[in-house]
Amino acid sequence: MKNSYEIRGDTTAIFIESKKYGILETLISTSDLEKAKEIEGWWHVIWDNCVKNFYVRGNKRNSGGSWRKVRLHRWIMGVNDSKVQVDHILQDTLDNCRWALRVVTPSQNSQNRGFPSNNTSGQRGVYWNGRLNKWEARIDVNTKTKYLGYFRNKEDAINARKSAERLYWI
Repeated sequence: MKNSYEIRGDTTAIFIESKKYGILETLISTSDLEKAKEIEGWWHVIWDNCVKNFYVRGNKRNSGGSWRKVRLHRWIMGVNDSKVQVDHILQDTLDNCRWALRVVTPSQNSQNRGFPSNNTSGQRGVYWNGRLNKWEARIDVNTKTKYLGYFRNKEDAINARKSAERLYWI
């Protein structure tokens, strides 16, 4: 790893210089510093429009000599399987401390996402459908959206969503 860093007790800050975004820092557990140093080049940031935040990425040479891109949070947690995800528990993608990460299924990861900017109900998975003039409830289960129905009042849509969360997520 060519980035400079600062050890702050149990946490280490890795400094990432970007021409476009300036100097950013990502946090890792100090116990994972040696793993982060296994990246031969620089850790750098990439903007992700989906989550509206940065991810930290580096390049790792494969045994055959070719390069592959690795994301810091997946590298720290040792996750290579594309069917498994690493959730930033606090929704801060620059906090890559082991205690702020967890290995999850895609369905579990979707439970920890923030509200979309077009959400008008204040409840995740409940939206106003202006075409029908009704509230719509839906939930994502195993990367598929299940539509729960259209409702005249918001409370019924919220109740349908909460029932579906208990059914599919718990």
